[in-house]
Amino acid sequence: METFYAAVPYLFVILLIGTFGVLLVGVVAMGSPRVSPQARNKIMRLRVGIHAVAVMLMLLLMALSYWQPGN
Repeated sequence: METFYAAVPYLFVILLIGTFGVLLVGVVAMGSPRVSPQARNKIMRLRVGIHAVAVMLMLLLMALSYWQPGN
């Protein structure tokens, strides 16, 4: 469990960078006429998926800190 708690900040940074990167690509794709609407939709769905993983990680961390023995 100690390893998980030590890795959480790095996971959040990776997910933050991933979300921002996909968001940036999606915004640029929305302004480009060469990118199809289906591709834009897939890019935004990917962003929402990465964001959902980040939120679930945060909820898991909160739940583990709440049910930790000794609290």
